[in-house]
Order: sequence, then C-alpha cells, then structure tokens
Amino acid sequence: MKRSRFRKWGKWVGLVGCVVIVTVFAVSVCWRLGRVFRCGSQTVMLAVGHGCLMVGHDDKPTVSEWWVERSRPQAPRVYWMPDYSRGSWLMLSATIIPLWIPFLIVAIPTLLLWRRDRRPPANHCQSCGYNLTGNVSGVCPECGTERLTTKA
Repeated sequence: MKRSRFRKWGKWVGLVGCVVIVTVFAVSVCWRLGRVFRCGSQTVMLAVGHGCLMVGHDDKPTVSEWWVERSRPQAPRVYWMPDYSRGSWLMLSATIIPLWIPFLIVAIPTLLLWRRDRRPPANHCQSCGYNLTGNVSGVCPECGTERLTTKA
C-alpha cells in the first residue's frame, strides 16, 4: 500500500495547523492582538481575541500598526457563534469568526487523512482487513486477494 506524497504532507501540515489554532485560541482568551492596515481610503483591521478572528473596517484613516493588549481581569468573553457587529470596540463594522470553525475546517480532512493511512493489524488481509488467523490457503475468503507471505 503506497502512500501519496500529498497525503503524507497533508496529514502533518493539518496536525500542525490544528495545534496552532488551539494555541491561538488559548492565548486569545486572555490577550487581544492585531494589525491595522490602510487600503486606500479604508482602514482594515485583522485581530485575534476572545477566542475568535475579527476582521473590521472603518472609514477614518488610521496609522498602520501592530497592537497587543491584555483582556480585562474579569471573566473573559469568548465568542462561540459567528457575528457581524457594527460599532463594536473594533471598528465601524466587524466580522467575527470563532476559531472553532477554522479548527474544524482543518481537523476533519486531517483526521480523514490519518484514518486512511492506518494499516490493518498482522494476520489480517491488507485489502479488506479480514482476519486471516488460521487460514492456510493463502487467499482471503472475503475479497479473494492472495495473502503476501514473508520468507525468513
């Protein structure tokens, strides 16, 4: 059973992506960080905070800069549902995407790639997974595949 290079790289990149998203979520509960960009007459802000990714825009020009701030010591608020807010602490308007959404978008295909590369245990057919313990014919009774024998 030969594995493709895409699957090999995809499952590891997906695993690292999931770890990064979980780490960003944990940090964003206590800290808010972001970057303000100027795009023509618009000001765009990308930020992570309250367990979500926030994309905001405003009409008033602002200097492009990075910023980091600690959340208030009270119980931090975490956004669990997507939202579009106007006049929030961010900007004139902001789209709020909870980090569990990109986590699932990365985690589900990664899980499928890892599951697909699982090998059947010893004494099982490599094609269908049927238990061949005690089978002396050398052929899988389930799918008809010849059993590969290893010579010592």
